[in-house]
Amino acid sequence: MEFVIIYGFIINFSVIFTLATLLGFTLAVLEIRVDAIKLTKLSKRPYPHSANTIGIWFWIMIVTNIIGAATLSGIMIFTANIFLLNDSYSRWLVFLIVEHGLLIMQFVYFLLIHGTPTQVERGIKWG
Repeated sequence: MEFVIIYGFIINFSVIFTLATLLGFTLAVLEIRVDAIKLTKLSKRPYPHSANTIGIWFWIMIVTNIIGAATLSGIMIFTANIFLLNDSYSRWLVFLIVEHGLLIMQFVYFLLIHGTPTQVERGIKWG
């Protein structure tokens, strides 16, 4: 859960605060180290549970990507003024084009990239 929250902050606010990616990476490494200490020193070994997918977290990350595309394109167009647009209509038009372009790219990547590697699928079928 912590990694998805960090990912959401990076996706939504990396345009405003460019060091967010470095901060997110540092927090992720620190979280892994703290979890390792908790698992090895402070608690008993957890009971393993089998799972075929990451569950609802997959769809939470998809929604985070969609919100991030809208947020980043909105920040880029309405506050940065990199397209040198003066009127509101042009800004909204460029926003919709950029945002829909990002969403179409995400959808194409979603269709092209297979979620489970073939070696993992063979392992699931085998055992």
